[in-house]
Amino acid sequence: MIAKLKESLPYWVTLAVSGYFFRVAQGISAPGTGDQLGPDFWPKMFLVLLMLVCAVGIGRALLGRRREPDDVFDQPTEGAPAAQLGGEPEGEPEKRYPLLLLGGIVLCLGYVVLFDTLGFFLDTFAFMLAFILVGRYRRIGVAVGASLGGTLVFMYVFMKIVYVSLPIGSPPFSDVSIFLMRLMGIR
Repeated sequence: MIAKLKESLPYWVTLAVSGYFFRVAQGISAPGTGDQLGPDFWPKMFLVLLMLVCAVGIGRALLGRRREPDDVFDQPTEGAPAAQLGGEPEGEPEKRYPLLLLGGIVLCLGYVVLFDTLGFFLDTFAFMLAFILVGRYRRIGVAVGASLGGTLVFMYVFMKIVYVSLPIGSPPFSDVSIFLMRLMGIR
């Protein structure tokens, strides 16, 4: 039982902190106008969802059975190489990629620096695509599609549903953002 309580501890802490912030958020009074949700809705909704996730985590930790190391899935299959079993082969050191890490850091810094100039759409699309490629994924069509689709979904959710004002960029980059906003019915 002690092990189960120990496993559930991070969920209890997160539940307590989110409960405190929900109580603080109850003091926010900024109702929406007309059919729009007010800015007071989103922090409360996020905190309620976080508390639900914590409750599920606590339930799973306390009521779920602990997985023993002798489970069927932990048994190696005969003739399977170590790499297929999820582990590194014996004697080989763990591979590290410091240049990929540095590339990811540079991309994150560039994203922040170029955000106001390029605008949300172009900057996020370029960042996602570059990050996928720096991560050594080589199917360009899939990378472009995932970056474009992801960026458009983020743009729609943030600007149309959550009503977050995102930067459209400086001219001529702003023309792309304005065109896409018109296509998606964002005002």
